[in-house]
Amino acid sequence: MSDTIHFILAGGTILQENKQGKMEWSASIDRLIKATNLEVNYRHSIAYSGLASSLSVSDVFKIRDLIKSDESSQAFIITVGTDILEEVAYALDELLRIDKPVILVAAMRPSDALGYDGIENLRQAILVSEMEEAKSAGVLVVIGDQIHLGRYIHKTDSESIRAFVSHPGPIGDIRNGYPVLYYGVKDQRGSYEFLSADSVIDLKVTALIIHMDTDLSFYDLSNVNGLVLEGMGTGSIPTEIVESLSAEWTSKIPIVIATRCETGSNYNDFLYKGGLEKYEKYGFIVKDFLRLNGLQTRIKLLFELAALRADHKNMTSLQRFKG
Repeated sequence: MSDTIHFILAGGTILQENKQGKMEWSASIDRLIKATNLEVNYRHSIAYSGLASSLSVSDVFKIRDLIKSDESSQAFIITVGTDILEEVAYALDELLRIDKPVILVAAMRPSDALGYDGIENLRQAILVSEMEEAKSAGVLVVIGDQIHLGRYIHKTDSESIRAFVSHPGPIGDIRNGYPVLYYGVKDQRGSYEFLSADSVIDLKVTALIIHMDTDLSFYDLSNVNGLVLEGMGTGSIPTEIVESLSAEWTSKIPIVIATRCETGSNYNDFLYKGGLEKYEKYGFIVKDFLRLNGLQTRIKLLFELAALRADHKNMTSLQRFKG
């Protein structure tokens, strides 16, 4: 392979190993690439090396900016922790529009564990990066012998090697050691590629899961710029929560209703007539966030607030909060 792959290291179990009883991100990317037995011209950068649970949206911008500033590399492969993979994948897909492969790769087991899956996942990611179809597919995730669209991937198990699924399914598999794609993809990349890390750094957007007996008295909403309610099913919110937030808070900050389910719509006005109107008349935002789960809705709301503040885009659902 003559083209250069830029490996961007953002931590993750794929780089993790036990050092004297302590888990460290010390597995050498050079050693891992060599273990794939593939001929690869590459360079690498370190974007993040802390705990996956501490990675921030600002760190995602750093990854994005490393990609955008590199005009010579022909593909980008990013290591990331599985705990935050779906958030990073969705955010990068919204922040990037380039005609080069951008692939996230991860592992469910550390490099010194039996059954370590990192080398095979990395080998598969390298092979996918060579595919012509990967250039315009947006952010892809290669893990567990499957190829997923980053926009639709979800982690469904905390431990299993096959922890990830996507809706309606992976776009390809690894067959006989090589990637096979089953269908093309609709280009939905880069809606917020104009944003910078500075545009979101002081914005606070949080998400709350709605459950039986949800009590909002624990939360100080005066400290947030936006709120996501992960409702039951198709965005169902208890009446007492609707009444406590409207109109005092829905007039002050954008409050978006999502679904707490991994996939599906946040409203269904076909089966449940009047559901959309019921929430919108109280000031909640619903339809502009259709078919996004809570994690994705939070990221999109963060980006929409940043875009509105920059006056870059006419965000119709947020216009009343301008200024």
